[in-house]
Amino acid sequence: VATSIAQESAPSRKSGEVFTVVCDGGNEEIAEQALAVVEPVWPLVCQAFGSKALKPQERLEVFLYCSGAAYRAADRRLTGGKFAANQAMSHWRSKSAHVALQPSCSDGHLAQHGLPMQTQAMLAWEACHISRFEICPNFRMHPGWFHDGLAAMTARDVLQKLHPNLVDQPFFTQRW
Repeated sequence: VATSIAQESAPSRKSGEVFTVVCDGGNEEIAEQALAVVEPVWPLVCQAFGSKALKPQERLEVFLYCSGAAYRAADRRLTGGKFAANQAMSHWRSKSAHVALQPSCSDGHLAQHGLPMQTQAMLAWEACHISRFEICPNFRMHPGWFHDGLAAMTARDVLQKLHPNLVDQPFFTQRW
């Protein structure tokens, strides 16, 4: 799964204790920012299930695509395009997460401001899903209200810890 879809250069990779981020079209700095978002997810998901926060046998992979076209190509390859509109998805078979940079922005904007908050939210959200895949053998049976509720709560908690001065975000305060 770890292949560059639409870029001439090899993707940047950054690994932590639990996750490896593969940044297609970005640089090591962007991959490092994404890793900082996904690494705190694992212990939160373990806590939610009352599971010991032991590391998985292999690092869980999160793919960040800096172009919408690269994300859509990966989605078409993995799911036949089922999640194109979402710009984020977790693939059951490979147990990998895939997120498009959203909203799309220039390299200059990324260099000055870092990853957009929506991208950070979706990275944590999808990292929650693949953590759940690893922890729960019956993950395919979890109802949507449960797995998306857990992902929303986890993403919100991660972002609040990473950005302590962050005010309520519409993404998390909307009526579900």
